[in-house]
Amino acid sequence: GLGKTITMLALIANTSGLRPIEPKEFYDNDSIDEHWKLMRTNPVFRTEILKALRPFRDCYHHQYAALAEDVSPPYEDDRFPTLASFERHVNKCMVRRVSQAKLDLFRRNVVSFKAGLDKRNRRFFANDKGKRMVFERNLLPCSATLVVVPDALLEHWAEQMRRHVNLGVFADGTKDISSSRNESTSNSCGSGVAYIDGVGDLSSARFPLNHGQMSIPSAFDLMGYAIVVVPFSRIKQQHAHARKRQREEDPNDVSSDGSS
Repeated sequence: GLGKTITMLALIANTSGLRPIEPKEFYDNDSIDEHWKLMRTNPVFRTEILKALRPFRDCYHHQYAALAEDVSPPYEDDRFPTLASFERHVNKCMVRRVSQAKLDLFRRNVVSFKAGLDKRNRRFFANDKGKRMVFERNLLPCSATLVVVPDALLEHWAEQMRRHVNLGVFADGTKDISSSRNESTSNSCGSGVAYIDGVGDLSSARFPLNHGQMSIPSAFDLMGYAIVVVPFSRIKQQHAHARKRQREEDPNDVSSDGSS
């Protein structure tokens, strides 16, 4: 009754589209350049290059094949004298052909790649602080705001957004941005702005909400929304699944005891 939900929506709307500042790199660039020069003439290095290109595999086959052939070592000319020049070339080739999410995935793969080339810091990357720093730089930046609420308040948040947020203002390429608060249905031009777990895109939702057993979209799909609202039960479910996968991948991890 104190307007907390509206205050939060106002803050989200005011910062919509802003992405977090990525942490600074801390790699030994001299070490990376040194090992890149050695590996760029080694055909065995092709496997590592293709791993970095994995996000682009589902592009048109001829486009991916051409890119893979173009950037696969050995480089017998002066192409890609540094890892940074390789990264710029791939981004330039793919920026108009794939989504930003795939480019971010490629960037994340390059970050992991750098950690492998930075031999001087290999011992540092093995400890908890080093692992944390690499993990932070592997995160994919996005402007979506994740709101976690009690299950009973999921419909409350959806109703407050329908009443007070003009979804059309935040949608891409919309022309009709009518903001009448008396409309009984959601703004049809505001698709891709707000996602409600168990309901879907708020622009096509009908009130009262009819919750269904829906699987949550991938993180890459949710990154395109401005607001994503999920209940505590979904977080608990996702945490349990993540711990289960962790136990399956590392049976010796005694910390995976199922507690939350």
